Amino acid sequence: MSKSPAPTAPALKLTGRSYHQTQAAKRYMGANVQATTDTTVTFKPGLTWAEVESLVKAAIMDAKREGQKGHSIALHSLLRAVGRKLEEAPAPTAVDAKAARTAEAALARNRAANRKAAATAKAKAAAKKAPRKPAANTQARLSKALKADASKATAVPGYQLRWPHGGYDLYRALEADAPSAWVVRCTAHGTTTPAPNAKAGDALGAKAARAAWCKPCKAEAKAAARKAPAKAKGPSDADVDKALRTLKAELESPAMQAAIAAPVPAPAKARKAPAKSNVVPIRKAAKAPAKAATRKAVK
Repeated sequence: MSKSPAPTAPALKLTGRSYHQTQAAKRYMGANVQATTDTTVTFKPGLTWAEVESLVKAAIMDAKREGQKGHSIALHSLLRAVGRKLEEAPAPTAVDAKAARTAEAALARNRAANRKAAATAKAKAAAKKAPRKPAANTQARLSKALKADASKATAVPGYQLRWPHGGYDLYRALEADAPSAWVVRCTAHGTTTPAPNAKAGDALGAKAARAAWCKPCKAEAKAAARKAPAKAKGPSDADVDKALRTLKAELESPAMQAAIAAPVPAPAKARKAPAKSNVVPIRKAAKAPAKAATRKAVK
């Protein structure tokens, strides 16, 4: 048994404030609307009136969620026009009813996913704007710095001490609409300068960089430069040329030329040491014992 084809949704002619209905359909139904005029809406080919009804209901929910009351009213008028078309069409078959339920379930899942994504994005944005809580070691460092000088806590209004250093401190803004996210403060003179982030603040707080925005530091640097002893300068080009000319004149003098032309005497030959003999000398025997033996023989 062949199944009857589902009725499609052709162009829908509207009455009343049709322009607002067509604009609301275009905004909230997106790709499911193929074309619109001032009085008609043409839906995507292949859609049934039951599917169009589900899409219009979903669009009404989106308009209510955004607080667009006028769009919601216009979409309700469009829903009534679609309902009249459903009454004119033959009763849907079991296949059409199942397709409608599947479409409604898909729309519900899509709306739930959109709500979850919006809530996640909102939570991330709020977490990004809120200042992060300092770590335990950072908190200990802050406590030590405030214990040594309690005035640092209120030194920069609207900002909180975050990274204390020796010659400078970094302060972070308490409010999102502050003039700058960070502020660098010279601990010696109390002058401040804005910074876009902590890394840039560290660069501005360096001793050499503080002279660019802290006037007292700049004056101290100039005074130290005046007091520093002048560095010894090397010989000038004129002195080097003069020394070269003097050396050239000495080399070209007659006495130096004669000394260069004189023959060099040969070195004296060293005498050879006599070779050592390997013959061991015979020691002479003692004469006293021999004489004594001779006397005994005479007797």
